[in-house]
Amino acid sequence: MNYADIIALPHDFNRDYDEVNQYVCQLISLRNKAIEHPLRVGNDFVVDIVGYDNDPDRRYPVGARPLPSFAHSSASRRLVLEMPLQTKLGFLSQVWIARVVSSDAPAPTDSDPKSDRVILKFFQPSLLRRPYPDVPDMLSGYVPPKILALKEDCIYRMLKSLQGLTVPYHFGIFNVTMPNGEDAHMLVIEYVEGITLKSWMTDHNGPSNEDGLCTLDTAEVSIVQNMFMSSLIGMKAIHDLGVVHGDVRERNMIVYPPSDPTQVVFIDFAQSFMVTEDPWRPERETYRCYFLLSCCGNHSQALKAWTLEHLPEGFEDPFSLETEETEETEETEEED
Repeated sequence: MNYADIIALPHDFNRDYDEVNQYVCQLISLRNKAIEHPLRVGNDFVVDIVGYDNDPDRRYPVGARPLPSFAHSSASRRLVLEMPLQTKLGFLSQVWIARVVSSDAPAPTDSDPKSDRVILKFFQPSLLRRPYPDVPDMLSGYVPPKILALKEDCIYRMLKSLQGLTVPYHFGIFNVTMPNGEDAHMLVIEYVEGITLKSWMTDHNGPSNEDGLCTLDTAEVSIVQNMFMSSLIGMKAIHDLGVVHGDVRERNMIVYPPSDPTQVVFIDFAQSFMVTEDPWRPERETYRCYFLLSCCGNHSQALKAWTLEHLPEGFEDPFSLETEETEETEETEEED
């Protein structure tokens, strides 16, 4: 199913007060059960994953991160929840780290370093935003969970040539039953062995000196330059495939590898959409990468000068929107 077909999918109910109200009552009942029976460490899900070696449409890109061992061949896998990353109500999904084992294997232990890890994103209807039948626009801001899940799966498929490079490997979408008995969609995504850009900048940017400048040394400034160029190249590659990320921020940029960063990996495409829906958005996203990697006034100017000197052929000036974007970007940061 393509992007246009997904976003045009109908709701599971007619836009009628009685039907919407009935649907909401069902969601409330399921939410209460979900609170009583949430996802927990040790919960598992058995799924059939199609391996890269068995899919003629998938390629292992040159220079990509190593493909997890389980992902080479098709097999039934058991995904065992290990650690929650996002379980708060009201978000677009629940996110967990899980271990991957054979469907008939015992659960892995902390002392078992051989089992691969993956990211699981759960789209559980009762825990997401729901319609409000008692207001005039009862469906304002409401997106059916199936559309949220299918759309993100579609985006990853559109970006398959970048998987393992600019974006994580994506291992499929699955229908699962949650502990409260509710049906949900689950995405299985690569666990990138890195840290968020926010964490890296916090760890390497010590207290400012009396001039208000940061304390990055020459080697660290060089790393920041390389990370910005990686993000610039990666973002252009995403845009060239017709996709807007939609939520570029520090927590959605993974620095890889964390010890000596050479690559920025963009994660969380839940709010992505097509470039054709907002042709000006790619420029804004590109500039936002510069804003997020700008540690102080002195280094920001140096980063800008270095980038313009080393800009690859065919790349437009990433700073063309600098004056226009600064106020909007700062306001967004305050909301995070």
